[in-house]
Order: sequence, then structure tokens, then C-alpha cells
Amino acid sequence: MAKAKTIPAKSLQAIQESKAPVNKKAARSRVGKLPDARADVPFDDDVAELKIYPRTVEDRAVYINPKTNRKLTEFQFKVLDLCAQIPKGKVTTYKKMADAVNSSPRAIGGVMRINPFCPQPVPCHRVVASDGFLGGFNGQWGAGGNMRNKRAKLEKEGCKFNADGFIVADKSGDFNVFGDFDTSKL
Repeated sequence: MAKAKTIPAKSLQAIQESKAPVNKKAARSRVGKLPDARADVPFDDDVAELKIYPRTVEDRAVYINPKTNRKLTEFQFKVLDLCAQIPKGKVTTYKKMADAVNSSPRAIGGVMRINPFCPQPVPCHRVVASDGFLGGFNGQWGAGGNMRNKRAKLEKEGCKFNADGFIVADKSGDFNVFGDFDTSKL
């Protein structure tokens, strides 16, 4: 692998647009030293490129979504902030997220569709329909290559599926749904 070069960035936008290769071993060794690193969020080896998530009001005000060439709204960042809370090995539903921000499941799906931070730090593959159906992924609803990728990511994280492609519920009828969102900082 070619050695990564250090390039001075004049703005968050310059960092976002950078396509510099990521040295995974070096990144793993430094991840705990980052100022906002969280020990409960594991380093994901599947990430091919580093995605910087804007956390300050100033950074969010200038961030341009590369998928849409538009700024993200306050609501969209609120939904992405919620999604970033879903732990590995769990899923949540479009409805649970909608309830947390007083919105609709369809609006949540719209934000997930344009998520520029997938799979880390905003793991939108962990958002499914209320009945355990996968829903959509990367702009696609139903069957197809994107849905196979979503299912593969969830299987890698421990989710089980039935023959019809729905997440298998445990004995209590639950399919490991996360809904304990911290909305105090939204």
C-alpha cells in the first residue's frame, strides 16, 4: 500500500473532499487519541475512506453533502445524530427514530437515503422497517445489490434473518431493537 501523504487542509470541506488512502493499522492505533473518540464505538475495518462528521454549528453550516451537492438541514443533522447512536449488533426502526424527533418514518427514510457518512460514523444500515423488513439502503428499496450489502453488514454484526429476508425475532418477539436515544443534545 502506498504511504499516505499529509496534506494541510484549510477547511472541513477540504478534508471531506480528500480521497487520500487510509492506513487502517495506523488509524486503529490512533483512534483512541482523537479528542472526540468514544471507546464504545469500534473501529470498522470495512470503511474504505475516512469520513469526517461535522459536530460543531460552524462546521455544519458549511458542510456540503457530496451525494446531493447541497447543505444538510438542521433536521437532517438531528436524524443523523440519532442514527450515530445505534450500537453495533442492534437495529432500530424508521418509526422509533421518527418518534424521537417528532417526525414521520418516511422523513427518516429520506435522510437515510442521502446519508453521506455511511457506514461510519452514521450506520444507516441499522435502520429497518417496524416489522423487521430491511427497508431501503443507499437509495434503493426492496431487492437488489444494495439490499444484499445491507443484509451482509447486519449479518456481520450478528443479526439473523428468516427465509423471507426479515430479521428474526427472539423469544420475546423482539428483534433486538434499539430505541434508547439520547435526544438531550439534539
